[in-house]
Formats: sequence, C-alpha cells, structure tokens
Amino acid sequence: MGFHTFDVGRADELEDPSRFEHCSAEELVGAATLADDDVVVDVGSGTGFYTDILAGVAARVYAVDIQPAMAAYYREKGVPAAVDLLAA
Repeated sequence: MGFHTFDVGRADELEDPSRFEHCSAEELVGAATLADDDVVVDVGSGTGFYTDILAGVAARVYAVDIQPAMAAYYREKGVPAAVDLLAA
C-alpha cells in the first residue's frame, strides 16, 4: 500500500484560500452533517486548513498526519482548542 506526502517546504501552499474552489467550507461542513457534540478524525490533516473548519462545528477533532513537520507547522500556525494532534 502506498501513501502520499506533501513537501513540507511547500506547506504554505496548503494554506492558499484558492483551495476552497475544490471544496468550500460550506460544502465540507454540509457533507459532514456534524452536530456540536460529534468527534471527527481528520486523516492527513497537514497544516490544518480544513481541520480548523471542522473544529468550529465539532466537539473534538483529532488531526492525524504521518509527517511530524506538518504537525509542527500546524502548531506554529495555531491549533484550535478543539483539536488534538496525533502522529500516525
């Protein structure tokens, strides 16, 4: 089984608002149909671009990534209180 990782040196690109052209915040939340007491696992959370949106509507979000450098980037950016970072 293969896996995909993103070049951490280009992590800023993952924060580009143009990503909403592919999946807007409204589409993400609407598709997830989350209640305020739900728990979410975001596998491959990267910089937390979409994780932050989920954290605004779920009780808890577990952000999982296999790249420790992505978690470090996310920590530096600022992780919402509802998010726990996990290493895979």
